[in-house]
Amino acid sequence: MSLSLAFENGALGSVVASDATPAPWSYEATTGENPYYFSTDENCYHFLGTLGSLAFPQLDLWRYANEGRSGWQYPLEKSRREIVAQDPLLLQLEHFYRVIRNGEKPLVDGCDGRRSLEVALAVLESAQHQMPIALPEYNK
Repeated sequence: MSLSLAFENGALGSVVASDATPAPWSYEATTGENPYYFSTDENCYHFLGTLGSLAFPQLDLWRYANEGRSGWQYPLEKSRREIVAQDPLLLQLEHFYRVIRNGEKPLVDGCDGRRSLEVALAVLESAQHQMPIALPEYNK
């Protein structure tokens, strides 16, 4: 599957995914969160921008060594954020408990869930009709 996305701010996104090929780049294999999956030291996502690039889940950040000098001829520097290994399912459950019991604001609310569903449905519609689908704008 391959998706091309155009964002409201002019940014472009590309998503390429496949469950039909042997590869070490699945989310489950790279994060090591699920003990039933084999684990690799690879990254599964790469976010590329004009000021830097981030590889996930290792959190490798690549930028030009000198902020004022960019281009193929200038060196890049790599930094890595420290990762504290935690069980994400337990963290989600604890957050859910705090939302229900203490009124903590959810990290992802119903509007976010609806928006994710709208994107997924637009992808299916785009594939079916072989044309781009525009989503409505939201004010948050």
